[in-house]
Amino acid sequence: MTADAEKKVITINVKLLPKYHSDHAQLTRYQLGHRKDYVGKLTRVKCSPSDTIKELKAQIEKERGSPVQYVKRGGTPTGVILSDDATLESLGLDYDMSVYEHLWEDSDENQEKFVVDREKVREMVGMFMMEHPDIGRHGPEVTGEAEDPKDWTAKNLKKRENMEKEVQKERERKQKRREEEAAKATAAAKAAKEGKPVAA
Repeated sequence: MTADAEKKVITINVKLLPKYHSDHAQLTRYQLGHRKDYVGKLTRVKCSPSDTIKELKAQIEKERGSPVQYVKRGGTPTGVILSDDATLESLGLDYDMSVYEHLWEDSDENQEKFVVDREKVREMVGMFMMEHPDIGRHGPEVTGEAEDPKDWTAKNLKKRENMEKEVQKERERKQKRREEEAAKATAAAKAAKEGKPVAA
């Protein structure tokens, strides 16, 4: 820890947990009418790079009046929990965060709700697609109906031709790779059976 880190003041953005106050308790977070209902507000906390995550959490708790279980970073739904003992400087956070950056608050309860909501949506999507197999599916491979290019311009026809060529090339490349991988796996299995060294 440097003397400069102790004196310097930086702004850390933290996205807080949302307050679930929807009148429709049966809806998942993805079905709520407003983004603010499932994404919490952003708070800007003044810190020193030498402050720990525990001290950052304490500032948020003092301002909001309720405890913070975890502070995380990362763009996935689960994120990475930041250790209470880690300093902001040790995490590379020794500068003012831009409007595009933030840490975020999380809790065990929120993660449990996330898993439940995700499974509900997956089930609903699956059921919908089973009940309405023609909705949202296009193209001759699905509908069985040939496309009618009578209104296409020469430019559109050329683009379509080039696209089909590229798609075919990609299919052939993937097929070749699958065949090569299958051949390697077969050779490796044969070599292992015979007790021979396997080539890298």
